[in-house]
This record gives sequence, structure tokens and C-alpha cells, in this order.
Amino acid sequence: MDKEKLVQKDRRRRSTFRQNGPRWVGPPDIKFISDKERILALTLPPKHPCPANQLVYPHDVRLTEKEKTSICYLSFPDSYSGCLGDTQFTFRIRQTVGHKLSMNGDEEMYNRDAPVVLQRDRAHYYGFVYFRQVKDCTVKRGYFQKSLVLISQLPFVNLFHSLLQLIAPEYFEKLEPCLEAVCNEVDQWPAPLPGKTLSLPIMGVVIQVRIPSKKDKLGTSPLKQSNQEPEGCSPTLDFGFQFLKETPAKTYDEIKDGFINETFKMQNLLPAPLVIPTVHELDLFGCFQSILIHIQMLWELMLLGEPVIIMAASPKISSDLVLALTSCIEPLRYCCDYRPYFTIHDAEFKEYTTRTQAPPNVILGVTNPFFIKTFQHWPHIIRIGEVKMSGDLPKQIKVKKLMKLRTLDTKPGIYTSYKTFLHKDKALIKRLLKGIQRKRPPEVQSVIVRRHLLELTQSFIIPLERYVASLMPLQRTVTAWKVCAAYLGCSHDSYILENSCVPGTFEGPDDLQNL
Repeated sequence: MDKEKLVQKDRRRRSTFRQNGPRWVGPPDIKFISDKERILALTLPPKHPCPANQLVYPHDVRLTEKEKTSICYLSFPDSYSGCLGDTQFTFRIRQTVGHKLSMNGDEEMYNRDAPVVLQRDRAHYYGFVYFRQVKDCTVKRGYFQKSLVLISQLPFVNLFHSLLQLIAPEYFEKLEPCLEAVCNEVDQWPAPLPGKTLSLPIMGVVIQVRIPSKKDKLGTSPLKQSNQEPEGCSPTLDFGFQFLKETPAKTYDEIKDGFINETFKMQNLLPAPLVIPTVHELDLFGCFQSILIHIQMLWELMLLGEPVIIMAASPKISSDLVLALTSCIEPLRYCCDYRPYFTIHDAEFKEYTTRTQAPPNVILGVTNPFFIKTFQHWPHIIRIGEVKMSGDLPKQIKVKKLMKLRTLDTKPGIYTSYKTFLHKDKALIKRLLKGIQRKRPPEVQSVIVRRHLLELTQSFIIPLERYVASLMPLQRTVTAWKVCAAYLGCSHDSYILENSCVPGTFEGPDDLQNL
């Protein structure tokens, strides 16, 4: 009887659907891609300007019409980008008011142990897009245009884009059966646990990735952290020994040796796992390669939460740069709003483009030339063009005054009137230039940039932490039987005078005070 019900349910799920509407198919109750994570397949109908949902996994997905519309528009580059071939980028949208913002026990536990920059976002969705556009004479538009999108509250940029690189090409060829098989595999994945290395089988490949933890040492490689985990010899052997422990004592010794031999034989036949070094860290050197000499200024703008516009030729460049900017102040979380890819169809378009009030504290990544005039009144505009080499180092764009910004001018540049409080670090540029000359791997170059930014952030927050700690009552004076000592008031002048600046970074107390 149960089998007949399952067959009927499967037939209803595979029933025909309307061509221009969403189709709800797929297995429910997915652990890693749960009701907060979804996979959508979108296409551009031949005679409709608006993209349409073709497939949504899982089938009981809960998205409002406003969220569906935003996702559809943001999942395709605008007509000015001219993206041919395969393109991957990221967007971020605000959840509709009224959505449930509370979390279950597992999600609360994850947020408790994860770094603040990797916690679940209760108010926004991240969209990870794999877009394909190729010429196709059989289509009325003349092009095959389709996107596979993964929606999540987790900012696992590297992990989800790597997952789409495996799934999307197969889906574009095999369509729905491919996604069904993928979701069946994902259904068996373990929940993300901070501090643990996960083995995630997908389409004949095993993805290995470590979820960072709050206890991780700052500036340490994720691979080094994973090597310090007190785990067994392998997940397969760990499972096998657990099985052996549950067997009767008289059979334990008899099957132990045979099981281990068979396990090692099986491991030798398995393909090498796809190791992802980090779930979220981008290639900072690649993102900043044309603005490296201005990295101190960009760090200051992020620390102060200034409104910034990123204008690029493609959504990949704009989204990567926006995400790279928000990571500049780690381990601090960038608490202002940011949109890695923003279009005129966005639900907050009027809110962000109004001239009746000051620009909001948000970072927007755009590609449409329409925004050149729309955002002309914003205080900080960064235009990124094609990377050109000037000797060994990529040609660096210049800082220009806002008054020189012209509506029809599309030259790269950083248009701002902001005066920096930190001086350019010539030693960093020389070190990176030497790395280029010696053909140092981009991953190593990115580590150098990331550590430099981490040192800047620590030089700012460590003196502040020490000063705040000096205002708190001593721990030995805090008891349940005495009145707690009064908190000493904070004085900006005393903080500036009592805390010396880091040599070579902040030139003096006046710079730190103004910053």
C-alpha cells in the first residue's frame, strides 16, 4: 500500500506544467539544501522579456511572488553585458517582510559556533548563478539563454559555485532528470558543522570542504586548520569501526581484518576528492589587481560604511569585487547592506536611486550604463574596466575628483573626494610585484593581501578592545553578593592619548582620531 502511494505521488510530481509558470518538483526535507536553500532553473521565453521559472527544488519551496520576480531578473546579465559562454556571479536580495526570521535548533547551533561573517543571514537571500548564453539557430531569440540558480542564507560562495560548476553543464544537456539525481544525493549530505571537514558526494565526485569555526586562529590557512582536527583515519573507516563495535564480541576479531582490507581496496578504486580550500574566501589579488595601490583607502571606506558604487563590464566582476570589499574588514562583519549585482528591476531600485535624501550606506555592483547618470550624485564611484598590463603589474586606475565625472564618460577610475588617513603601503606593492615576477601562485598572492588587511583591522580594534576592557570592573570584584562596580564612562580623547598607533600604519593620534 505504501509503495502504491509513493508511485502515485511520483506521477503527480512529474505531471505536465504551464510553460510560463513555475513548476514545483523535487524531493522535500533536504538537510544541507533545506527549506532555506533551493535550486532554480530559469530560462528566457522566446517572446517574453521577463525570465520564467522552469524548475524549483525542493517542490515545497516557500518564496513570495516579489522574491521570485527579483530572483528571475537578477539571474540573467542585462543586455549591455554581452556575456557569451558560461558566466558565474552572485546576487543578494532582501527577504520579504513577514517571512519567518526565527531559526530551528540546528541553525541556532550553527550560528553560535560559526564566525560572524559566515552566519546564516536572517534578512537576506544569497543567489549563486550559473548562466549560459550561446548561439542557437533553433531558438527564436537566436541564443540559448538559461540560468541555474542556488538560493541560500549561507554565504558559501566558493562551495556553491563549485557545486554549480559540476551540476549546471550536465543539467543543460540532460535537464530535469539530472537535477532529480543531484537532489537525491544532496539529501544524504550531513548538516554543516563549524570546525568539521565534510565529504559531500555529488555526481561521481566527492567534494571535501571544511566549515570554519569561531575557535579558528585568525590568519591561518583552512587546510592547516583541517589537518589539526582530531579525526580518525577516514570517514569510511570510522563508520566501519562503529559497525564493528556494535557486532557481537565473538565475531569482532574474525571480521575486523577482512573489513579493513576490503575498505582499503575500495578506497584505492575511488577517485581523488575535489578539495575546496575554503568555503567563502575569494581571490583578493585577482579582484583588486587594478586597484591594489588604493587598498588602504578601500579598507577605510568599508570600515566607515560609506556608500559605494561598483561599475563593471560583467556581473561576475562587479559581484566578486563587492564581496571582496565586504571581506576587507574581517573578522568584523560588514553590517551595512550590499548588493553584489544590482539592476533596474530590483525591488529597492527607487529606494537607492532617490535624490531627495543622502545616498544610503550600501555597496552596489552594477553593469548597466543607465546607472552612470542615476548614481552621479553618490560620493564614491569605482569604475572597473578590462585589466591592462603596465610592465609586470596590472595597470592601476587613478583616483579622480567627482567634479570630473561625466555622464557619457566610461573611463576606469575611482571618483571620490575622500581624503585617506592612511598612507599607501609601498612594501606591500613591492612584495606583490616580486611575486608576479617570480610567478608566485595567485593563491599565495591573495594570502598576502588578506593578511595585510587583517593586520589593518587588528591594529584598529585591538587598542579599542584594550581600552574598553580597562573601563570594565575587575572580574574578582564581580560576585552575586555585592553590587557590581559602576562602568567607567568612555572618553574619546583619553582613548586617543592612551593608545599608541601601530608604527608604519597610522602616522599619529590625529589620523586615528579622525578615522
